[in-house]
Amino acid sequence: MELYLNNLKKICSKQPAQKTGKKRFIFIAGFILIAVIASAGVGMAGYAISQNVKLETKQEEMKVALDGLERELFIETEQSQVLRKEMRNITMNIDKMIDEFHLFREEVVETQFVISYLTGKLLDGKKMLQMTGKTWKKFEFTEDFFEYNSFHRFTVKTSAL
Repeated sequence: MELYLNNLKKICSKQPAQKTGKKRFIFIAGFILIAVIASAGVGMAGYAISQNVKLETKQEEMKVALDGLERELFIETEQSQVLRKEMRNITMNIDKMIDEFHLFREEVVETQFVISYLTGKLLDGKKMLQMTGKTWKKFEFTEDFFEYNSFHRFTVKTSAL
């Protein structure tokens, strides 16, 4: 039995048991450290991925906004060209109207002269007819009446030519 107890003491001695406890502690501490590092790595990777996604989202938003601005600029450029064409047309029309106004003004002066000339002649004729009416009541004729009639016929004949 002693042999058996000696063998049993050797197998179950306290010193080797302490060494295995230290090994287990080191193994568990190492495993926990590796787990913490791996967890931190996974967390950092997740954070980096989320930041990357945010940046990509912002980049996409910026691309969409830039495309929208380019479209608006293109539309505004087209509208600006249309407005320029319309302004040219308006300017040309205003120039034509100004030219026509100048021609009208020149013709108005001639028309006013003709109207004033005819009005003067009609007033002279009215006076002449009034004087002739007075002299006819007396059974007389005046030279002014004959002169007015011959001059009047002469102007009518020349204007008819």
